[in-house]
Amino acid sequence: MNYKATNSDGFSANAPRKVIVYKTGDLINSIEGLYTCTISRNGAIPSAAYRNIKYIYIWKNADGTYEISDAFGGWYEYGRNIGVGYITPGGKINVENISTNSFTFPNGQLTNSTFGGTAKITNLTVDAATKTVVLTCVWNTPAPVTVYTFIATMKQVQP
Repeated sequence: MNYKATNSDGFSANAPRKVIVYKTGDLINSIEGLYTCTISRNGAIPSAAYRNIKYIYIWKNADGTYEISDAFGGWYEYGRNIGVGYITPGGKINVENISTNSFTFPNGQLTNSTFGGTAKITNLTVDAATKTVVLTCVWNTPAPVTVYTFIATMKQVQP
């Protein structure tokens, strides 16, 4: 959101600000929330740019499914610092039973907003005691196909 202000001397300025409004689930009945994220790709130990990324969101849709803001955990948007145009949106999560880590992923084929290809969330585990969610997403890039596995370890931000 862009804001504009004018001071008492008549000088004005514009500034973008991200306004975050979120609900925090207890990770027993709900996984929604705001998360910091450490993301690895193909098992590599992430460098500092890919640790404690701020922020990844999980929200609850009207149909009862959940959705994540970026199925790649911010790898390109924040880690590579190339912006929101490089996210992989639309990652839906259907909760069968949070306590037994039973989930399905009804939106099977995702795509990266800029690079394309096909991606699929393949796993999700929740640890309510540590407020941690771990999401795995596998991406097949456009031809020539390269396969990347992203593992997003997300820590829920507490209100």
